[in-house]
Amino acid sequence: MVSTTDSTASLESIAHPHLIDLSEELDEAACFSIVSGDDTITVDQVDAPKPIQAENWTGTRVPMHAGSAGIVVMATWDDREIDRYLAGNLATFNDNTITDPGKLRSRIRQARVRRVLWSHGEYVDGLSSCSSPVIGGSGRALGVLYVYGPTFRFPAEGDADRIAAVVLNRAERISAELGWSQSSYPDPMSEAS
Repeated sequence: MVSTTDSTASLESIAHPHLIDLSEELDEAACFSIVSGDDTITVDQVDAPKPIQAENWTGTRVPMHAGSAGIVVMATWDDREIDRYLAGNLATFNDNTITDPGKLRSRIRQARVRRVLWSHGEYVDGLSSCSSPVIGGSGRALGVLYVYGPTFRFPAEGDADRIAAVVLNRAERISAELGWSQSSYPDPMSEAS
């Protein structure tokens, strides 16, 4: 049996080259988070090649509802898991944090359809991020690939769709390396999940 530490190290080693490429291509910080219960934990980050940077998020634990990273994970959950989570205490981090269950369900539906999601200041005011789930061979989200930067420059006007497509493509490539295939498993992001 593989330990959680070994499993996390393996996920990091698979994701890291993609983070380097993603940061270079998009010119912003790229991160990989693992799923840990009802939170995501950032385990790897490649900083943006720019003089103005946000902090390094490595080691940071964030509740699922507080931004795009956790919401794309919840999009792979079944409705019972989502109901359980949304019935709990949804912490507020600033005025942009979404804690209304109806609004969160709408964001989860959006993530199921698009497989990628933007957030703007939902966890930290002034930061925008674009996230896509990394799905393992079982069809469950094992982690999240995301890029982020200061909202004043990220995304550049008219560039959000291109960035989302790049992030989604990279997350799907990592998922394929972990054994996930749409042809082999039911689509975990579909409404029927």
